[in-house]
Amino acid sequence: GKVAFSVEEAVEAAKELGIDAKSEHLKEFGIQYKNYEGEFYGKPFKDRQRSILYLYSEPLDEKDLVLQESEIESVIWMDYLEALQAIRENTIKHCIYEEEFCKLGKALGIL
Repeated sequence: GKVAFSVEEAVEAAKELGIDAKSEHLKEFGIQYKNYEGEFYGKPFKDRQRSILYLYSEPLDEKDLVLQESEIESVIWMDYLEALQAIRENTIKHCIYEEEFCKLGKALGIL
């Protein structure tokens, strides 16, 4: 995913999925800080980031999504708790930290 530092940048990131989000459709629900060095899919990886997390909760039809292949490989729909388990077990390709995903679960009232 794209790191967003402002609601305007989050709106631009949504456009990479073909989502015509307006700033009023995005609700900030946290800030995520990461400083990680290790291996990511078999390659050395350094990640230093500060991300503002936004929730988009407007109705969305999957057929309307348009992926910019240079930015997004794929999109999958999953139940939140199934996705959390898959993140914990590393059984799906992802680039989200468990802590960040748990913040989303709290914002959604699931956790």
